[in-house]
Amino acid sequence: MLVYLSIVLFVTACGGASAPTAVPTDTPTAVPTSTPVPPTATATNTPVPPTPTDTPAPPTQTPNAFATALMTTATARALRPTETRTSPAVPMAIITPPAGWKQMGTSGLEFWAPSSYEGGDLTGKDKAVLIEKFKQLGPDYETFVNAMEQTPQIGVFMAFDTKVAPSGSLANIVIIRIEALSIIPIDLVVDSALQQFPKSMRLVSRQNIKLGNLDGARIIIENAVGNTSTMQAGYFIKSGSTFWTITFTSSSDEFDQRLPSFEQMIRTIVIKP
Repeated sequence: MLVYLSIVLFVTACGGASAPTAVPTDTPTAVPTSTPVPPTATATNTPVPPTPTDTPAPPTQTPNAFATALMTTATARALRPTETRTSPAVPMAIITPPAGWKQMGTSGLEFWAPSSYEGGDLTGKDKAVLIEKFKQLGPDYETFVNAMEQTPQIGVFMAFDTKVAPSGSLANIVIIRIEALSIIPIDLVVDSALQQFPKSMRLVSRQNIKLGNLDGARIIIENAVGNTSTMQAGYFIKSGSTFWTITFTSSSDEFDQRLPSFEQMIRTIVIKP
């Protein structure tokens, strides 16, 4: 499914997946042996080699390339503050959710969505529940389901609209959480993400925002593969040393129609410590 491909490309660029954890192994302890005694020589023992120590355990999680790039570039910009680029921010006030919407989210972030959306936390058992819901949509989504099952983690939360488009594409939302240095400006976060996008993804627009009292940015991306294209609205929100990316993806032919509803969802976001 092209929609899923778009999700994976965006998540990969934004550092959503981490490297697998390596399992440390102990190095076997060498046992000293004595050299055989020749008939005409006095026997001597071979010096005992030092007992090797256990191999140091690697870190439990390898920082992804995106987070590493953020920290490296942020340090350089901290030394040259005049180089930090800032853009005028468009204010976005938090709103009361429309009647009939339901609350969704993950640890640290909640928002409201239309009742037709189904979703869950991807860090726990909700992922298996979501996969079952995708299976119920029919055989057309088998590739989507297989990719979901084989991808360790594409983010911390995912939701999709059960009202499937005539084209068969799923309008969906993916949330990623990244911990980085609090001195990193939002422009750097967006710059780093855009630098890692593949050539198939084209930047349509970019705008800094102020969501309530939080710094953020919005980008619109078009992803064209063959004769098919999808559109994405990606929101980057900074809360202290936590950066959230909330990505909305739909088929290009219905993106403009769905975007206002998605932006309403963004304006219901509540971020908690």
